[in-house]
Amino acid sequence: MKKKQLFAIALSCIIFNLSAQNSDLHEWRHLQNQGENFYTIQQQMETKYEGKSSKKQAVNYSQSYKQYKRWEYYWQSRIDEKGNFVSAQRTLEEANKLKQKPTLRSTTSNWSIVGPITVPTSSIDAYGGMGRINCVAWEVGNTNHLYVGSPSGGLWKSINGGVSWIPLTDNQITLGVSDVVVSHANANVIYLATGDADGQQNASVGVLKSVDGGNSWNQTGLVFQKPVIAQTARMVQHPIDANTLLVTATDGIYKTIDGGDNWLTVSNQPARDIEYDPNNPMVLYASGLGVILKSIDGGDNWLDISPSMIVGVKIELALTQANSNYILALDDEGTLMASNNAGATWSLMNTFSANGFTSQGGYNLSLAIAPINQSLIMAGGVNGWRSTDGGATWEKYLDGYWSSGEPYFYVHSDHHIFKFLPNSTIMLTGNDGGLHRGDAALSTPWVDLSSGLAITQYYGLGADPINNDVILAGAQDNDAGQFDGTTWFNRAGPSDGIEGLIDPTNPTMVQYASTQAGGLLRTDDGWATDSVLSIPASDCGFVWPMQLDPINSTTIYAGCDEIYKSIDKGDTWTSITNGISSGGLYVDFSLAPSNPSVIYAVYDANSLIGTTNGGTTWSPITSPIMTGQISGIAIAPTNPQKIWITYAGYAATDKVFVSSNGGQTWTNITGTLPNIPVTCIIAQSGSISEDIYIGTDLGVFHKNNTLSNWQSYNTGLPNVIVNDLEITYSTGKLRAATFGRGVWESDLNSVASSTASTNTNTFDWQVSPNPTHGIVQLNLNSQDREKSYQLTIYNLIGGVVYHRSDLKSGKYSIDLSSYSSGVYMLTLGTKEAIQTQKVSLVR
Repeated sequence: MKKKQLFAIALSCIIFNLSAQNSDLHEWRHLQNQGENFYTIQQQMETKYEGKSSKKQAVNYSQSYKQYKRWEYYWQSRIDEKGNFVSAQRTLEEANKLKQKPTLRSTTSNWSIVGPITVPTSSIDAYGGMGRINCVAWEVGNTNHLYVGSPSGGLWKSINGGVSWIPLTDNQITLGVSDVVVSHANANVIYLATGDADGQQNASVGVLKSVDGGNSWNQTGLVFQKPVIAQTARMVQHPIDANTLLVTATDGIYKTIDGGDNWLTVSNQPARDIEYDPNNPMVLYASGLGVILKSIDGGDNWLDISPSMIVGVKIELALTQANSNYILALDDEGTLMASNNAGATWSLMNTFSANGFTSQGGYNLSLAIAPINQSLIMAGGVNGWRSTDGGATWEKYLDGYWSSGEPYFYVHSDHHIFKFLPNSTIMLTGNDGGLHRGDAALSTPWVDLSSGLAITQYYGLGADPINNDVILAGAQDNDAGQFDGTTWFNRAGPSDGIEGLIDPTNPTMVQYASTQAGGLLRTDDGWATDSVLSIPASDCGFVWPMQLDPINSTTIYAGCDEIYKSIDKGDTWTSITNGISSGGLYVDFSLAPSNPSVIYAVYDANSLIGTTNGGTTWSPITSPIMTGQISGIAIAPTNPQKIWITYAGYAATDKVFVSSNGGQTWTNITGTLPNIPVTCIIAQSGSISEDIYIGTDLGVFHKNNTLSNWQSYNTGLPNVIVNDLEITYSTGKLRAATFGRGVWESDLNSVASSTASTNTNTFDWQVSPNPTHGIVQLNLNSQDREKSYQLTIYNLIGGVVYHRSDLKSGKYSIDLSSYSSGVYMLTLGTKEAIQTQKVSLVR
């Protein structure tokens, strides 16, 4: 990092406020920023929150615990073999290496966004949301030119006051934005404070700069080098000198006087908020860990002016042009403090915690005073609170859980930034649902400006196997959402949506939506009504796996402290693992598409087991490497003994292994994949060349048995984390659930989805009757009477019901009468020529 100590900070300059040295300093965020090991933090947090992880408390458990579990899920897959955190610079290096290998880029991927692009419609009074906004800014003199930053969806710009939006950072190494500054001297100059200071679910590479309005970006001199794990938070620009900026970070306050080329460390105090005195650019205020700092020399030196009544650690500050001696400070425990003399003395204004205020451990905290009205104050946590009398009285004004008949109106919960527009009472709030605008002086509903911001953070998705337009996916803090081809609907809220499943035999009616820590809903009537399903688990992970039986869709499986099985669509459950994990959580499991009695599972990060009899007995499987976390399991569609596993984290450079004998021996097929976390893997049914796809922190990669190495499968896809992959076989589409840029789709690489031959070595084949009641007659006519063909028949979720690799020209009778009604895919061919047809099985 290019930084120089300007002076030795005297003990009298920075005095740590002893009242702030409470247990909150030992929260996961602060411990990570102090360089603590992931496993050490995990142990301390589980001790602190002992008992809170019970599934029975999943809905009402501690809000700060929920934020911890989100953090834990994200980072447990992004640590090294010792549990140390890995800097974003390491991912940047891997991305740069990848750019030097153009031969590894696939030419067949063609990603396009599915959505959501407009704000989802909610099934309750109001709970639609696009995704989290961390910051908002505008061009000086033109507030219709807006910029917003999201934690993993990048920077977005609107030139019409939020009516429409365009992304500006899709190709950057990190799509995490903590703050943005648009230069008041030149609107084409933009600075980005990268990362995610609030949730810390993204790493920071320091500060980026664009000089062409966001078309291209370069790193400034503030670069968090390996192995530094730091987060930038807030950034401000000198109101006169455009080359002077200050940015707060988890390891101090930095200042540049040359437009970002060089940065000076002006305080070693971990800092959060920073504000210029609106009437005196030599005066600044900043907040750190339970302290408030003041500078009277433009930010070169800082003094502690903390009030004694601080209870929390994270503090938001607010000043007003109407009276710059008036300062408000709100800590994460809901204590609101005021100074009328520029911080010389402080008084306690309010204790919000007594009124139900919560910031979820500082995850969402915001504060603002109207620039033209000192009496109009807005304070935000989960909800937004308003005072119109200078803080004497307060009312819940922006209600994230509003229902018809209650006071005021709905605005999505969890407020990360409040900003008043210049010389007005119009305010913008960035929250977990997006961006809202309203006049805080009035009591009229606010406007949601989030449509067009495709920034939803998805954990998993399910696809309608018949109707390509229908999707059911689970998003962080924005519920499980369903897409019907036109509109997105929230189907399970308010919650973190996790996964969606759609019954292939009755996809318009029977669907499942899961939420954090084991919550599960099922609808049998297309969401006209739904039922809460109770999995008998003592503990589920925050993000947990579930799967439909690939052949019998009334059977469903869930991975928690056991793998649970239900044969009646989730009404009743039994464990099929019976204590094997000793309480450890199942990270992933997979059922063989051609034989659901064959199941492979992983628990406690690296412990593999397998069964060939549906869970009656299990056998341990030796992992190919003993470090790192197994993140995904895929089974060859026609061979239950062939399995692939992927690894997350940075514990080893080896990321993908394959076994052809059920895990007895393994072959490393990592090849030249970048050393980045791999999040998921899927094998394509009907593919003669064994096409497999993996999701990573740098998008999607593809491989098959005709390729000697992996290909980057990312044409058109933003540089975003891919958490889940699904295949829609009816249309030959690969779907990706991204963590910050919504759901995307691309054509599959394999021509198995095509209905036409791929070369001149043609063959004809007819399938009759179609539809059929059970027996299918196949008539194969080939120019080469001795040539062998492979036939695979599979349902629309990839479950294989028939497979032969030795068919020759002739007639064949195939009995499908024991399988469920529905559409089945028939793929016939060789490596040189592949054709696909559909047949309907009806009763």
